[in-house]
Amino acid sequence: MLDFKIIAIAIGRSYADAYRFLADARNFSAWGGGDPGAAVTGLGGNDWLVQVDSNKLVLRYSNPNSYGILDYKAFRPGEEPGFATPVRLYRNLDGCELTFTYFHRPGLSEGQFASGAEWLESYLLRLKTVLEKDRPPRLMFISRIISLSIERPVKDVFRFLIEPRNFMQWASVTGPRFEHLGGRDWLADTAAGPRIIRFIEPNDYGVVDHAVFPEDEAPVFGPMRVVANGEGTLLVYTFFRRPGLSDEKFESTVEWITTDLMMLKTVLEV
Repeated sequence: MLDFKIIAIAIGRSYADAYRFLADARNFSAWGGGDPGAAVTGLGGNDWLVQVDSNKLVLRYSNPNSYGILDYKAFRPGEEPGFATPVRLYRNLDGCELTFTYFHRPGLSEGQFASGAEWLESYLLRLKTVLEKDRPPRLMFISRIISLSIERPVKDVFRFLIEPRNFMQWASVTGPRFEHLGGRDWLADTAAGPRIIRFIEPNDYGVVDHAVFPEDEAPVFGPMRVVANGEGTLLVYTFFRRPGLSDEKFESTVEWITTDLMMLKTVLEV
């Protein structure tokens, strides 16, 4: 599997506004090219010709979707496209957060990989500036990205995670109860007491979000996605820090989640 770096940017703009902006390739030159005024030319379908500094590239965009997936393929005109770069936008209270997974492609030196990551981060910060211009601050959770490599094909990992009955094989539940409440909702015993666990529906994007919440509270989904990394899988999970959670409790919860994900890795790699 390839090495990678995940770049996350919190954006003080509504999810709907940010997704609409990013999904429209005509806005690319406002943040992702060397010249903000450079033309973006439609080539048909989801392909667009763009200018990045002195280079012309074809960007092949993902189809519009309800999961915030903004994956794309970038390649020179006349060349075959490689694999897609995973990009996802998701809600964070009144704002949103963008995660970009930058893989260390074959042929790149360590220096080139590091330089490429810095270049991408600078463009994502420009995107943040463009989207937040003249906007009041928005309330957002502090978040922590947890990533994990799994030596198993992505289709196998997704199939395992999207099935709610597999949850107890890797997640921290303290009792035998795991009761189906209907739809994608289940009731489980946890260290914090009974909790409803709501799983996202099957989809074509590797999205395996789930929410764990008391019956009298609204669910907050934790964004989780699996993507292919060679013959293996990269799992990316975002944990939001809820109000009132101390620094110590936040760090211990991150450790607890990481332990759960390591159990998932063990179960799937056996």
